[in-house]
Amino acid sequence: MKRIISNFFINLVVVLILIYLFNLGEAKSVLNIVLFSVIFTILGFTLRPILQIISLPITVHTFGIFLFLVNAFIVYIADIFTIGFNISGFLNNLIVSIVLFIVSFIVNKYRLKIKIEKINKIV
Repeated sequence: MKRIISNFFINLVVVLILIYLFNLGEAKSVLNIVLFSVIFTILGFTLRPILQIISLPITVHTFGIFLFLVNAFIVYIADIFTIGFNISGFLNNLIVSIVLFIVSFIVNKYRLKIKIEKINKIV
């Protein structure tokens, strides 16, 4: 549950920055971005594993690069389901996907480092 909530907040902050600072899309209000983040987080935990399994042969042949397209597709689906929110163009979907991946990777790496330090203190 903690992981879902933390991923939601990561998604929310990254999308807020990308929409308002870098103008990669448009939102009528912050509530629309919150709704997008909720939908994206839910799709990330439900649809992403299914798409990763289906696209496994292509992912192996492209050394994992195809996963960025899978994430861009999930961003696109979340964009469709969110009213009052729009990321225009496939390239912007891909950029949002890549930035979300990089930020999530860094945060999860930091989270793992903290867990390892806690385990080492116990041992």
